[in-house]
Amino acid sequence: MTPALNVPTLETAYFNGYDAFSSLSIHGISTSGRALNMTRAESFPANRTSCIEEECSTEKEGWDALPLPEGKSHLEIEIIGEQLGHGRISATYAARLHQILNRPGGSPLPCSSPGLPQEFCIKVAKPQFFRSLAREAWFYEQLAGLQGSVTPRCFGFFVAPLPEGVSWLDAWGDIESCKSESSQDEDSDEDSESCLPDSLDDEYQPWLFHEDGRQSKSSSRWNDWRQSLESPLVGVLLLELGSQLERRFESPAYFTEQEKRDLADLFDDLASVGIIHADFKFNNILHVTRPDAVICPRHCRVHHWQFIDFDRARKWGKSIAIDDDFYTESERRNLKDAQYFWCV
Repeated sequence: MTPALNVPTLETAYFNGYDAFSSLSIHGISTSGRALNMTRAESFPANRTSCIEEECSTEKEGWDALPLPEGKSHLEIEIIGEQLGHGRISATYAARLHQILNRPGGSPLPCSSPGLPQEFCIKVAKPQFFRSLAREAWFYEQLAGLQGSVTPRCFGFFVAPLPEGVSWLDAWGDIESCKSESSQDEDSDEDSESCLPDSLDDEYQPWLFHEDGRQSKSSSRWNDWRQSLESPLVGVLLLELGSQLERRFESPAYFTEQEKRDLADLFDDLASVGIIHADFKFNNILHVTRPDAVICPRHCRVHHWQFIDFDRARKWGKSIAIDDDFYTESERRNLKDAQYFWCV
């Protein structure tokens, strides 16, 4: 009897977006008219943050980037309209599902599996903040069990060189501003045609972080990687599209007490896996209005809000009681005292 072929399916894609796609084509991202064909890339792990100086022998597991899915489906999407937003490290776009293939250039697969998004959010890294987006991808991996309830579902980090004949993407903004930001350090020995690495917290403030004998960060391809302005690499983070929170009043008083408790529960959900968002503000929260929203596994109900933008997040060690108590309580204080929540 002929053995069954290992053909990718989307039957479980709803439950594990991370493993759904190995490659991606984005139509409409380049003025050349050609699709940008991308492959999955590993995320960039962080070192452990701590309020004490000691290394920790109990925090060895769970810090590596997840293995890349191999031989999975190929997703094709098409950008819809103008930019959704433009932040510190990236520009965001909405995109609609175009088709799904069993491999690049292969046979079509059904696009109607339960829970499969028909619209996506694409975060396109600015060249000088490429590593920050790879770091954000790692935090979404750390939040895998809470995706769809506390955060949007994430379908991975994808990279590609620019298509032939394309030297720059509009999503990146002005190339001269990138060069000027990269040359602010006059004592740098970096090539003028390279971007200086973006300053991640565990590099900018190393005394607050510990590697604990792990090599999750130091052995990552992104640790010493530098972006080239002559032949830049494109990086995107693919998420399901959510609804932005409407800004109706300039005061936290707009929230009902129940809504405030729901936000507090989100902080507790992050704390359950040892993660500090560290950039809690108005435009980093989505209002959940989808009928297919996922029930939170910790609270056994659907949250009305979701957190996004984890490029500045930090992770502490859950096995370290003093850190667990300190950071869990500090996140609660952030919610009570965060007047800057309303600053965009």
